[in-house]
Amino acid sequence: MRSSNFIELVLLFAKEHQLWQPGDAILLAVSGGPDSLGLLLFFKEIAQKEGLRLGCCCVNHHLRDEAEEETAFVASVCQDLQIPFYRKDVFVKETREREKGSLETVARDLRYAALREVKEQENFRYIALAHHGDDQAETVVFHFLRGSGARGLSGMQPKRDDLLRPFLGVTKKDIQAFVDGYPYEACHDATNDIPNTTRNQIRLHLLPQLLSYNPNLVESLGHMADIFREEDSYMDGEAQAWLSQWAVTSQEGYLLIPRREIQKLPTALLRRVLRKAAFQVGKEELDFQSLERMRTLLQQGSGQRTSSHFVTLQVERVYVFLYPGNTKAGVLPSGIEMTELVTRQWLKNPILTQLTIDFINKNSIIIKKEPWQMVIQSLLTKPSQMEKNQYLLDGDQVGALHLVFPKKGDTMAPYGMEGTKEVLRILQEAAIPSPARPFWPLVADRSHIYWTGFLRGSRFGRPSSNTTHYLLITLSWIGKETKK
Repeated sequence: MRSSNFIELVLLFAKEHQLWQPGDAILLAVSGGPDSLGLLLFFKEIAQKEGLRLGCCCVNHHLRDEAEEETAFVASVCQDLQIPFYRKDVFVKETREREKGSLETVARDLRYAALREVKEQENFRYIALAHHGDDQAETVVFHFLRGSGARGLSGMQPKRDDLLRPFLGVTKKDIQAFVDGYPYEACHDATNDIPNTTRNQIRLHLLPQLLSYNPNLVESLGHMADIFREEDSYMDGEAQAWLSQWAVTSQEGYLLIPRREIQKLPTALLRRVLRKAAFQVGKEELDFQSLERMRTLLQQGSGQRTSSHFVTLQVERVYVFLYPGNTKAGVLPSGIEMTELVTRQWLKNPILTQLTIDFINKNSIIIKKEPWQMVIQSLLTKPSQMEKNQYLLDGDQVGALHLVFPKKGDTMAPYGMEGTKEVLRILQEAAIPSPARPFWPLVADRSHIYWTGFLRGSRFGRPSSNTTHYLLITLSWIGKETKK
């Protein structure tokens, strides 16, 4: 492939995926092999025209005797090309002795950490990697053999966070032809020729066999990865939108979802929602076996739970809770935390804890009873509208109001029915989880309970056509204050 054709092809791919824009600073990850050398030479060719600031980082893993010579080679090429060079040393074997993981995984993690350290220190926006179409095919086959879903089969993304992969639209052969036009002899890592890892076996043995069935395999797998990536992105967006609508999170990181709503989801979207919810709570990816246990449990009876090693799902009659830790180590949400979760879900107000009472004046009273705050505002006219966390009383029909919690035997006279009803029964019928009931807010004076917060109002104290003095009650969540 001619140099100009190669550059045009990569630039077309870069523009299609909006990899960069004029003024961006890009750090090139270069090992000295033909692929990363091609990356270095490509960006040197286009930097001025594209308006890019470049830097090059070579990470020495100290795994092979040739590593020092390869690092020096990259430094010399950068000097020729007048591109700033940065060297980083990581010690893979020593790190692996202290931490779990394969040699390849530890090396990759250390390499990316080193690259990002240079990126931050030298004010680069992106890190460019030399993964190409053959690498993409290898990745897709690797994930296929592991039984991955759409995310794994979508392969590597051209742009993800701070990582750019502009060569995914070309093959290794294309890159080699491009590099051959320059007076540099790329380094060769002989360990890539040894079939001692799954990826090496795929690259050295399996892919050549598959190519005999389909000579255009690399291109075909690349197209398949593009399709899966687009579908994966769409499903991910749908799952996030659903969670934004229905899920709520407490200050402590516990998550609540209405059981009836999550049970309506089709299986494909349900899996996505559970994966994203688990990651939100535990900051790890859910394995398939744990995912399926959770999905199955949602269709069974309440009062049960299951977990992965980092997150637990508990199913109650109306709500589903996710919280950190497994069934042995995980700590159930406290009563206060459950109260917060249920309240947030009802009010659909993620900033209850920061609720600003902008109408507080000399005719207002603030009463705090952890974890609640009640504001009582005296009005001469009836409000035109009220929020879900507000209730209106006739100021001349009630005594001094207090914010109290339910006790066994407490009753109120609900509006719309004869006689009285136990408050705890009202909470139970509203599916308030039992640990949350002792912290549910009640507005009362010495004679009556006027409002079971957000649920039922009393026959007593209600405004009428003759009311001239109104009390507007506003409940907000303040949480449990930390003692200094």
